[in-house]
Amino acid sequence: MQKNQRKNQQTNEQEKEIRRNGGNREETESSSRSWKEIVDEKLQRLHSLQFGAEEALENGDGETSLMLNLCLLGFLESQCSTAEDRILASPIIHQTKQRIDACRDKISVSVDR
Repeated sequence: MQKNQRKNQQTNEQEKEIRRNGGNREETESSSRSWKEIVDEKLQRLHSLQFGAEEALENGDGETSLMLNLCLLGFLESQCSTAEDRILASPIIHQTKQRIDACRDKISVSVDR
């Protein structure tokens, strides 16, 4: 019973914090986690999208690879908030755009048959 009360109290406090931050749940959650956890989560997402897209392309699944590469490109673009971020991410963005072109070529060849 006390556990439920504590959990409800924590939930209420989290909701109040979210309202104080203008309803931005992500900002509130990131303020309660360490920067290392946030970076680790983003890096894990980057790797899973990148390696998934490469694997799909190697296995001949152009549509899946295209989708994952577009998600990766969107993720990278959303994380670049400064000029320095853009400079650091530019090699990955360039490589991702090349893979998108390769996926489109692969898809168009299979459609033409």
